Amino acid sequence: MITDVNMKHCLIVIIIFISSFSYAQTSGPSWVKEKLVESGVFNSPFFEFTKAYDTEKENENISGVLIKGLDYMGNPTKYFAWYGVPASLEEGQKAPAVVCVHGGGGTAFEKWVQKWNDRGYIAISMSLEGNVPGARDENNQWPTFGFSGPRRDGFFRDADKDLKDQWFYHAVADVIMANSLLRNPDFTNQVDTDHIGITGISWGGILTTVITGIDNRFDFAIPVYGCGYLQEAPLYAAQLSANTRDEQEFYLENWEPSLYVPFQSMPTLYVNGTNDKHFSMNSFTKTYRASANEKYLRIASGMRHGHRAGWEPEDIYQFADYITGSGDKRLEFTSQNLENNNTLSFNYEYDGSLSSAWLYYTVDTADWSGKGYEWIETQANLSSTSKSISVSLPVEAQAYFINAVSAESLVFSSPMVVVGQNNLTEGEAITKSLTDTRPFNFPGGRIALSHDGNNYDKDDFLAVAMNCAILDASGFKSKLVHFDHSCHIGKNLPERYSEMLESIEGGASRFSIDANKIFDSQKQLDELIANFKKEGDKSSADNPLWFCIAGPMEVPWQCINAVEPSKRKYIHCISHGPWNNEHTFPPQMTHTWEDVKKLGVTTHDLPNQNKTGWNTEIGNISWMENSINDDLRWLYSRNAKPTFDTSDSGMLWWVLTGATNGGNEDAGWLDYKPLLESRYTDGFQTIFNGKNFEGWYLKLRNGDEEMAKNVFAIDDGAVHVFKDFPDSLNLNTGENETHGLFYSKKKYSKYILRFEYKWGEKITNNFDKWQYDAGVYYHVVDDKIWPTGIEYQIRFDHTKNRNHTGDLIRPAGTKYKWYQDDETNTYLHPNDGGKLDTGKGWLHFASPTTNYQDVNDKWNQCEIIVMGHEYAIHKLNGEVVNMAFDLSPGEGIVGFQSETAEIYYRNIRIRELDEIIPAEEFLKH
Repeated sequence: MITDVNMKHCLIVIIIFISSFSYAQTSGPSWVKEKLVESGVFNSPFFEFTKAYDTEKENENISGVLIKGLDYMGNPTKYFAWYGVPASLEEGQKAPAVVCVHGGGGTAFEKWVQKWNDRGYIAISMSLEGNVPGARDENNQWPTFGFSGPRRDGFFRDADKDLKDQWFYHAVADVIMANSLLRNPDFTNQVDTDHIGITGISWGGILTTVITGIDNRFDFAIPVYGCGYLQEAPLYAAQLSANTRDEQEFYLENWEPSLYVPFQSMPTLYVNGTNDKHFSMNSFTKTYRASANEKYLRIASGMRHGHRAGWEPEDIYQFADYITGSGDKRLEFTSQNLENNNTLSFNYEYDGSLSSAWLYYTVDTADWSGKGYEWIETQANLSSTSKSISVSLPVEAQAYFINAVSAESLVFSSPMVVVGQNNLTEGEAITKSLTDTRPFNFPGGRIALSHDGNNYDKDDFLAVAMNCAILDASGFKSKLVHFDHSCHIGKNLPERYSEMLESIEGGASRFSIDANKIFDSQKQLDELIANFKKEGDKSSADNPLWFCIAGPMEVPWQCINAVEPSKRKYIHCISHGPWNNEHTFPPQMTHTWEDVKKLGVTTHDLPNQNKTGWNTEIGNISWMENSINDDLRWLYSRNAKPTFDTSDSGMLWWVLTGATNGGNEDAGWLDYKPLLESRYTDGFQTIFNGKNFEGWYLKLRNGDEEMAKNVFAIDDGAVHVFKDFPDSLNLNTGENETHGLFYSKKKYSKYILRFEYKWGEKITNNFDKWQYDAGVYYHVVDDKIWPTGIEYQIRFDHTKNRNHTGDLIRPAGTKYKWYQDDETNTYLHPNDGGKLDTGKGWLHFASPTTNYQDVNDKWNQCEIIVMGHEYAIHKLNGEVVNMAFDLSPGEGIVGFQSETAEIYYRNIRIRELDEIIPAEEFLKH
C-alpha cells in the first residue's frame, strides 16, 4: 500500500500540478474531500456526555453527547447527538453500529436510536442544524444553543459562500466525525468498527449519498428517499432554477450527489416510494443505476415521506443484518426479458420463500412528481421451483418495475425501466450514443494489477495513471483489491522510480482509488504479498481474481506462490508481451511466465498490445492535452514516450470488456476516448486552449495581422478583446479598422458549441449606435468582415437596459426560417403559437429574458446547438432564447467577433455529433 498518502503527499501532487498548469483543482468531489481531510474530520472529535437534556429522553440506555464541530463564520460550534447501546449488550461485548442522518425539519431522534438498539445495533443520531432537544417554537423550529452551527438555507442557497461556511459542508463534516467518534476507544469500546453503517432519510439520504463517496470506512449504506440527479427531479429542478448562477454552478460542480456515486465502495440498499414528490423515480432510478457496487432496491407503492415512515421498513434492518453477518442475503434479480408478445419475465436468486410478486407500471411519465401520476398494480406469476416471475406488460405501459414479496413481508424491487418514447432529457439525449455503446461486460470477481516502470518501461508512468482513470470512469474501481507498482526488484533507477510514484499517487488522488489497495514493491514487498494472499485465498469459481501483469514475473510469482494451492486455479493471470514473460535480470528476479503457469493458475496470453491503438501518435490525443478537465490534462502529461503509449492498460480493458467472453484485446484510444470524455467532459472538447491561437486564425477589416494580435489578446486563459487599447477608440469617427474575428480553421456541421463571455468597460467604434456589441458567427463560408454566416448576437443595450444576446442575424448569402410572437416581434416556437416571419429582415430578436449578466464583471454562459441544415438553437445561461430552421449554409467555420466594446471570451468548447438529434430533445423543460 502507499505508506504515506496523507495531506503531505496530496500537497506535493498539487504543487507539481500548479507548476505544470499554473492553477490547481478548486472544485469537485476530490477537492471537497481534500478540504474535509484538512479540517481533521477523519480524526475523532472532542466530545462530552451531557445530562442537560435527559428530561427529553425515554430510554435509560441512551445518552446525550455534545460533539465539537468545525468552526462556523470564525466561531466554535458543537452539535448534539443521542447515542444508544442495546440494553442486552454486556460489558466487553461488541456490536455493529449505525450513524443515523436526519432529513429536513429533523433533529437528533432518540426513537430512531432506540429502533436500532432494539435490533442489536449501537446507534448515534445527530442534530445537523444546531438543534438541541426540546419543544418546537411558534415557527415550528427546534431550540438551539450558544454553540449552534448553521441551519440549512433552502436548496443550497448558501452555495455562494466560502465552502467552510456552507451548511451542507458542516453537515457532511458532522456525520463523518460521528463515524470517527464511534471508532474512538475513549468514547466506546463496544463498537465493532468493521461494521459501522450509515442510513439517512430525505435530506439525510442526499447526505448519505455524498458522504459514502467521501468516507469509505462505512460498511454499508441505506439512503431512504434521498438520491442524486436532483437537477432532473421536478421539485428540486425548480428550486435550483431559483438560485443564482453562482449557487447553481457550485452545487452542480461540488454537491450534486451523483458526482459521488462513482467513489462509493460499500453495499447499498436504496429505499423509496413510487410517488415521492421530492425524490422522483427518474432521479432515484438513475442514481441506483449509476452505482457499480453491490446494491439492492426497495420501492413501495405510495410510501409516505417522513422520518417515521423512513425508518419503519423491516427491509432496512434485514439488509444491515445481512451485511454484518447475522442475516440472509436479499433477493437478487439475475435476468429479465421482454418478449415480442409483451411477456415480461424475471429470474431471481433467493434462499428464502416468496409469497407473491407484483408488476407496477405507469402510462404517463410526463411529470414524475405530478399529483395525478399513477402506478397500476398487477399480480405477476410466481414460480418458486424455477425461481422465475412472469407477467404480461400492458402495451400502454411507459415505465415499470417488479416487486417480489417474501413470506416475512420483505420487499425486493427491480430497477424501474422506461419503455415509452420521448423520455430522454437533453443531457441523456446528448450522451445516448455513449451510454448505449459503453463496452463493458465485466465477468465478475475482483481485479489485481502489477506494474514495473521503476527501471525499464517508461510506458508504465502513463499506464498506471490510465488504469486509475479507466477504473474510475468505468465504475469498476470497487473491484480493485490489489495494485502493486515498481516491481522491478534488484535494480531501481531513482528518476524513473520518482516518476512512478508521481503517477501512482497522482492517479490514486485524482481518480479516488483506494490507497490501501496500492503497494510499493520497493518498500512493501512483504505487505503486498500478504495482501495478495488474503485476496487470492478468497478466490472461487464465483469470485475469481483477474491479475493483469504489466511487468516482470518475479513479484507476481511470489504473490501467487503464497496463495493456498487449491485457490490458485481461480486466479486468472494475464500477460501480453514476451519481454515481461522472460525477463530475469538482475539475479533477484528468477521467475518467468512459465514458472507462473506451473503454480496452477489460469493463464491468458494476449497479443502484444504495443502494436494496437493503445500505442498511437501523439496527435491523436490532442483532445486530452487540451481538455477542459485538469485530470485529463494531467493524465496526458504522464506520457514519457514519443508516442502516446498506454499499451499496459490493454489487459485491464480486456478484462472489463468481457475477458474470455468477448473481451476486446485490440482496443485503443478510439475506445477509451468516449469513455473518458463522457465521464470527465460530457463529450466536449476545448477548441481554444487559453494559451495561444492554435487551431485559429485572426482577421481584421484592414488586414493588419500585427494589430489583430493586439485586438485579440490572450489574458489569463481568455481572449481579451481591446485589452491594451484606449477607451473610446475611434468613437463616432466612422473608423472601424479594429472590426474583426478570430476564426476556427476547422469546419463544423452538427455540434453543440459552448462558451462564456463577459463585458469589459471600454467602448470603441460605433458604440453609440450599437451599444455593447459583439457576436459569434457559425456556418461561415466566406470569412470577409463581416462574414457570410449566421450570427449569435452578443449585445447589451444599456440605454434601455435590454438584453440582445441570442438575437439571430442573417447576412446576405444566408437563409433560415424564423418564427415570432407577432405582438412583441421576438422569438416564439411554432408549437407555442409562433408565426413564420415572411419579411426579409436580417435581425431577429431573442425571446425576452432577465437571466443575463450585463456590464458587471460577471460571466454569461452561452450555447449554440447546430444540426447542419436542420436547425440552430440559441441558449443563454441555460435558457432557450432563439431558434432558426432550414439553415443555409449547413456547415462552416466559426468566428468570435470584435466590434464596439471590450469583451472577454473563454471556455470555448465543442461537442461534434455524428447524427442529428431531434430538436425536441433540447427543448424539453
